[in-house]
Amino acid sequence: MLGNTKLVRLLQVFLGILLATILYWSLNKQFDHDELEVIHTSWKILQGEKIYVDFFQHHHPLLYYLLIPVIARFGENTTTLLITRVIVFCFFLAILAVTYLISIKVFSKEVGIISLVLLSTTFVFTTNAIELRPDVPQTLFNLFSILFLLLYLETKLLKYIVISGFSAGLAFLFLQKALFLIILVFALLLQLPRRNTSLIACSIYGFAICLVFGPYLLYLFVDNSLAAYFTFNWTLNAKFLDRDYPLNTLILTYRANAVLWLYYFLSLFSSKRILQSTLQVISFGLLVSIFILQKPHQQYFMPVIPLVAILSAHTIHTSFEGSSRRLLLVLFLAVVLPCYSLFAPVGSLNNTEQLEKIDFVLSITRPNDYVYDGNALFNVFRKDIDFFWYSVDKNDGLATYKSMSDYQYNIYESISTLKPKVISNYFIDNINDPRIVNSYTQSSRYSDLFIRQPEK
Repeated sequence: MLGNTKLVRLLQVFLGILLATILYWSLNKQFDHDELEVIHTSWKILQGEKIYVDFFQHHHPLLYYLLIPVIARFGENTTTLLITRVIVFCFFLAILAVTYLISIKVFSKEVGIISLVLLSTTFVFTTNAIELRPDVPQTLFNLFSILFLLLYLETKLLKYIVISGFSAGLAFLFLQKALFLIILVFALLLQLPRRNTSLIACSIYGFAICLVFGPYLLYLFVDNSLAAYFTFNWTLNAKFLDRDYPLNTLILTYRANAVLWLYYFLSLFSSKRILQSTLQVISFGLLVSIFILQKPHQQYFMPVIPLVAILSAHTIHTSFEGSSRRLLLVLFLAVVLPCYSLFAPVGSLNNTEQLEKIDFVLSITRPNDYVYDGNALFNVFRKDIDFFWYSVDKNDGLATYKSMSDYQYNIYESISTLKPKVISNYFIDNINDPRIVNSYTQSSRYSDLFIRQPEK
């Protein structure tokens, strides 16, 4: 046992340095277009626009609604963007905390601290977990759901399965992919030894989920938005024309975190307790589920990696429990390459120019002006000229929806009719179209932006 040895204290100090570095990343890393999409979606709802009806969105909405008070309180400025990064960093810390609680519930405190070091140095996880995206709170409430499921399996107290279902419902309100965890939990509950017990647990778990998600479905029905919700959150995502393969990301993260994944896969072949086997089934099920999605991005791995870190940490700990030096060597090999990926770019992290561009657009426009962005890169707090305000690239959301319907999209007509104050050249095939070239002048500060000139 490691106990309270110098090695444990060393890992704690190392984790503190990691978290300080990750916080620096959080405040200085450039904003991904997904993050600006989140903030702009929240702003549009705050302006009275109806999600799925007045503008395109294909994710579940809870994060957008939670950010509305933040935007209302801090205003339409780039400081608000940085505040959202602080908020998401708190989500990240909460993920670490729940990961630790699961670790010590199933294994031990020593495994817990090792799992946090492994998780924090998993580059694919950490760089996405500090970005404002619904995957982050989804991952957090997935973990809460798993924690209380484990407590239920250990104690058979129904209050824990209620909390587990409630947490899963919240995760589902943040993002549809939480459905995979819900299915896995139902499958595990149905395998409980006593038939009556398994059916009762499943019923309570499902009822708790419905308590969370049911009211939102009722709201959509009353608001006449239910059809649009299903179209853009389920049908369109299922038919997405653009495709990618998760194996590429798996290979990427395996190269950076080979020790983590090696010991995780080894952990799948040994299980003596129900709590450990539960983590194995859920983690492997979530990993497999990524491979059935149309266009899996790196952040899709977020819900499974905390479980991978826990199981990997346990296997490493038990393999080298009798030798602290060997354990330290393996952990060094596990984190040295990921740490290089985290620490090396620190000096070059800078989102100042990106924020200045957003401020520039705000400074030359008024609250009621229209702006065409095309890729959620700089228009955060101004109106858009079409239902599809992003995802307009080839085979993206717009193309997918056009393949499902007779939707008409003409960027030149929209610009001519609504006269946006600022447009970009993103996804405009002919920037020399008369409806553009006769009314817009290229910005001297940003070559991709064009500013509307006063009409003569």
